[in-house]
Amino acid sequence: MIIHREYQQRSAEWAMAHIGIPTASEFGQLVDSKWARREGGPWKSYVAQKLAEKWQQHPLPGIGSFHTEQGQLLEDEAIPYWELEHQAKIEQVGFITTDLGDIGCSPDGLVLDQGFGLEIKCPAAHTMVRWLIAGKVPKEHLPQVHGCLLVTGLPQWRFLAYRRGFPALEIIVNRDEEILDSLRFVLEEFAAEFEVGWKKLCDANGGPPPKREPYRHPSAADPNWLNEPQAETSADVPIP
Repeated sequence: MIIHREYQQRSAEWAMAHIGIPTASEFGQLVDSKWARREGGPWKSYVAQKLAEKWQQHPLPGIGSFHTEQGQLLEDEAIPYWELEHQAKIEQVGFITTDLGDIGCSPDGLVLDQGFGLEIKCPAAHTMVRWLIAGKVPKEHLPQVHGCLLVTGLPQWRFLAYRRGFPALEIIVNRDEEILDSLRFVLEEFAAEFEVGWKKLCDANGGPPPKREPYRHPSAADPNWLNEPQAETSADVPIP
């Protein structure tokens, strides 16, 4: 794996690193609950999204205000809570890709000396109650967790749900090669369709897009750039 420590999550560099490649937080648009290819709208929308990013040579807006709020909660409360409980230090990094750079993930933390990473969620109160009662990783977040294991090659990931005033929920997820093989197969299909789509765009244009001026990140002028709406994200489409 390649760890990008040189920039922070939600920064301009972090957003640019996502261009044209599938990332673990969005794998739920590509696989269903049985780890097979997810047919229909979410798949097609995600292929189109990644093609649009590559064609425009900059990220699409629409990550959402939730991510900004979640990031603040992680930094202010959830990560210090975990570090105190476990007497260990979480390393926060910007972005991680495979050695090939074909897929990536943005972990909420790494504890490399113990061989695992963390996915931390700070849900609404009613969601926290539902997750505590179930006592397992919510199915809508399993593709992200296993996707992080695939990208990093680490043997273990931990899912932490944190909300002030409630018990924390921490679940250990060990590497499952059968699931990861299924993810690899689906991602290969995605890559093949992406290449077909890219060729069609280039043919329609009479060639690849012209090289554009260096991208000026919206945050330079608007600190709320992440709040612009997008048609569809993995958070919008629950796994059946």
